[in-house]
Amino acid sequence: MQPTRRAQELSLPGIRVTDRWFVVGQRKFDVTELQNLRTVRGSHHPMAVRAAICALLAVAGIGVFFDRLEPVGFVGLAVAALLLGGAAVAAAWRNPRSYEMWAEYRGLSVQLYYCDNERRYNAVSRAVIRARERAYLEDSPVTDQYPAAAAQAAWFTQAA
Repeated sequence: MQPTRRAQELSLPGIRVTDRWFVVGQRKFDVTELQNLRTVRGSHHPMAVRAAICALLAVAGIGVFFDRLEPVGFVGLAVAALLLGGAAVAAAWRNPRSYEMWAEYRGLSVQLYYCDNERRYNAVSRAVIRARERAYLEDSPVTDQYPAAAAQAAWFTQAA
């Protein structure tokens, strides 16, 4: 007796995940052909990286020229380092790193999905994983789904 499965879908603007397909925009992927599904974090925002480098250079300038700086120069470099560090933190907070879903699809490494929102990315990722599991269970014979039943059937054939 096969358990009944209700078709579960995720449908968001521009995204649709069914038991067989993962559709993002105009691209359509068969979930049974997705291999090595993985999450990759995108790079930091360029402004955050540049501001952090400049803040580190200002701190290095304080260290290198500490004995030759007048108090006004020391305060100026310290304020510059703090402002640049604050700008780097603000840029990183305002523009978080993206989440990217990559997989091997028909022999190629393909970026399937890209999102800045962690909750939305996790919802799509869970839906794709569940769709792959459902597709695998539908394609496999009953003995693959229930290994104890296969072992019991093999034992009965040996005993007879």
